[in-house]
Amino acid sequence: MNPHEEKRIIQWNREFSGDIELLLHLSDDSRSEAFSRYCAEFTALASQVRILDGSASERPSIQIAENIRYSAIPEGPELEPFLQILTMKADDLTILPGPIRQQLDRLDTAQEITLFISQQCPHCPVSVRDLVPLALANKLVTIDIIDGVLFEELAQGNNVECLPTTLVGNDFRWSGITPLADIVEVITSKGSSELSATAIERMLEERNAIKAAQMMIEAGRIHPSLFDFMVDERFFLRLGAMAAFEEIIRLDPALATEITQPLWERFERAIEPMQIDILYLIGDAGTPEAIPLLESVIGGVHREHVKETAREAIESINARK
Repeated sequence: MNPHEEKRIIQWNREFSGDIELLLHLSDDSRSEAFSRYCAEFTALASQVRILDGSASERPSIQIAENIRYSAIPEGPELEPFLQILTMKADDLTILPGPIRQQLDRLDTAQEITLFISQQCPHCPVSVRDLVPLALANKLVTIDIIDGVLFEELAQGNNVECLPTTLVGNDFRWSGITPLADIVEVITSKGSSELSATAIERMLEERNAIKAAQMMIEAGRIHPSLFDFMVDERFFLRLGAMAAFEEIIRLDPALATEITQPLWERFERAIEPMQIDILYLIGDAGTPEAIPLLESVIGGVHREHVKETAREAIESINARK
């Protein structure tokens, strides 16, 4: 650490009241040496902090609390949020907006959140400050902070393409600074029916369309926002919605029959590429009752390639009959 960081730790130690214990978990990993050296330097400057030997681990880390693990060396921009976390833990102080705290109080299942950061990332400290209070407020929330540059193999194994990246279990991910309300909504929801349109949008944006579809199948209901995203001007949302519908059609044909009418209601106000996607889905999921709708496209004023898609949709429905 540099002289400025040393001075900041000394200042923090003077202002800090009480003692705090941290666990240092080491492994055979060569990066353990850097963690040991940092902790020794830190405690030499912060006399009220004790570092205890933790258990052998698959990777080195500093355990701040039972449900907060820091697989990163808090230097540079990451020092300040690290000190703030220690203060909040020692003072049993959690600063969260009232609505978010109320949502967290309803949480009744364990949630694992992984945050990938780096010391060079200007936005990562914000994500650390936002997320860690969730674990301090509710012990069912586990936060694992990982330096995605130091532990590059973990970042690659989790398909992390930018920093910060937040993962909830194996199902949800957000890239960049994410509104805390979005993350809390996901970890406290019981299924897709409780999610907002914004949450579904973020799932599609982060290429979680398949998971979104599976949640809707489990709920037995297609989220209304999915139909709107089929006619959204943003291509990535249309692509994600298309993938979700295809997964629903593949896994739950009965539920998929419910997509015809909502999609048809959006057909006329859609541009041609959207219309072709809608016709394609109706052909894959529709029942014979959808054929008159498709025939009206063939007999209408649409261009020939749109009419051809309608003919193919009818053939697809008849083939399933």
